[in-house]
Amino acid sequence: MRNLFENLKNMEKEENKVVTFDFDDTLALSHWDEDIDWWVHDGPYDVMMKKFFDFKEKGYTIYIVTSRHESQEGETRPSSTTVIDFVNKYNLKPDGIFFTDGRLKASKLKELGTILHHDDDLEEIRAAEAVGINTVLSNPYD
Repeated sequence: MRNLFENLKNMEKEENKVVTFDFDDTLALSHWDEDIDWWVHDGPYDVMMKKFFDFKEKGYTIYIVTSRHESQEGETRPSSTTVIDFVNKYNLKPDGIFFTDGRLKASKLKELGTILHHDDDLEEIRAAEAVGINTVLSNPYD
């Protein structure tokens, strides 16, 4: 934990201040509904939303990086939400939204210059850390 605080202090000094957030189960919560055989949007994850707005207020560049398939974004049902609808509804104003179409995010995070990434997926966390990116695990269902 001490190491994380030291890394955050160092981030304040960095010129390229890019922080990224995953979408599903990091910014937005949902659950699978057996009756309708589809995802149901449950709203924002307040803990991560606060972090998003805190970093934005401090002047960081904020990107949403999701493994969703961009081509399928229009295929949501009334019970679920698209990334852009969520962003608009909660007035997030990220500096960009990137879809990795099912691929791990690490190479995109590196390309963007991410210094801190928030994600709920341990595989994504490990991959990001393997390329030198600090991470925060989102665990809304703990």
